[in-house]
Amino acid sequence: MNRLQTLLPARIERGTIKWKDPVKLSGVLSSLNGQDVNVAIKPHRNSRSYNQNRYYWGVIISILADFTGYSKDEMHEVLKGKFLSDEKEIAGEQIRFSHSTAELNTVEFEQYLTDIREWASASLDVFIPLPNEVCV
Repeated sequence: MNRLQTLLPARIERGTIKWKDPVKLSGVLSSLNGQDVNVAIKPHRNSRSYNQNRYYWGVIISILADFTGYSKDEMHEVLKGKFLSDEKEIAGEQIRFSHSTAELNTVEFEQYLTDIREWASASLDVFIPLPNEVCV
């Protein structure tokens, strides 16, 4: 099964699609010629920024991993479980799952970082500097 997924940025103007890269669109359409496809249209969201991600892994995760003794990946999972988790019921059982940080936009990711800093300060007595207070 071909699991190809291509994101093609566009803008809707007066009910029509204006493709930002018509050459790329043409190439994708050519590569799929004769195949059935599904087309999904959804509003664009700015995902977390590169600088936010560097700060998260280079400062927040590093400080908390050093403090707790967890690996960076373990600390990442702990934080997702604490701040980005939900429960769903499956066959009468509550199942807890964590959302991906990659799904967060810049505003949501900044709130996640703020929640972590506040928790680290209040619960662990660990100071995490703000992004403008460190060089990452």
